[in-house]
Amino acid sequence: MKCIRTATVKHVLTESKKADLKKSFERDLTQIETELSQMEFQLQRALKPMKHTTAHGELQQKYRKEIKRREERMASLTFRIEQLMNLPIGTELAMGTTEIILDVKEGDKWIDEETELTIVVNDGYIAEIREGGASNDELV
Repeated sequence: MKCIRTATVKHVLTESKKADLKKSFERDLTQIETELSQMEFQLQRALKPMKHTTAHGELQQKYRKEIKRREERMASLTFRIEQLMNLPIGTELAMGTTEIILDVKEGDKWIDEETELTIVVNDGYIAEIREGGASNDELV
């Protein structure tokens, strides 16, 4: 019989994984910076014909809210990059969950639903499959 279970996926932080994550965060930062520039330009362009109207303030407030949201995302990404650079090699990073199929047959040990299953990935290869408690939990 086959059973479907949810398993946590953790990646072991290696030099290459650290570089990949940093590159991904920096790419996201660049994207947000581009969006901010575009929003500032769109705001100025949209406000020009609306001088001294009530819609002027509402539109400006709407754009400022979106700009602030993106600035907060930038600050968060910058913080995550700093934290990533401080993590020691070998740290396990929780990178999400996945559904797995377990083959079970009569006589097998039953894995309780509350028992956490963890798949540890090291440089793209499954290094370990754990049943039960976790070690070295870090989130990036």
